Amino acid sequence: MVYAITGLTAAQARPARLADWIRGHWGIEALHHIRDVTFAEDTSRVRTGTAPRTMASLRNLAIGILQAHGHRNIAAALRYYAHAATRVLPLLGITSLETRQARSLPRPSRARVTARASSQGQARWAPDQGPLGPSARGVSVR
Repeated sequence: MVYAITGLTAAQARPARLADWIRGHWGIEALHHIRDVTFAEDTSRVRTGTAPRTMASLRNLAIGILQAHGHRNIAAALRYYAHAATRVLPLLGITSLETRQARSLPRPSRARVTARASSQGQARWAPDQGPLGPSARGVSVR
């Protein structure tokens, strides 16, 4: 049995309508409970500007993706995916690096890319650049 206080008249507060509102309210509370308990949102030190709203959106996105893939225990799912970060890629529709490399043509070596790009006056590889190609911090332009 559930008791509720409302400002609606008896005609407006039909039992089915009140039940829908209550279920909707507890659905939101369940999401807040997951964000607070699993992600420790209430203890977050992110408090300025739009950062709190952005972090809440990212947490909601993570919860939604996990629930869409059938996970009901969000904490257990987070532990499972945190153990090996590449496990989460298929959830996002991203294939693994090995799969992409197997389907693609062989990449030119670093030395050939550097020589070709430098001779054409384009961006060239910097020493701190990763193996997947030019990145914003690892590219210099001549």
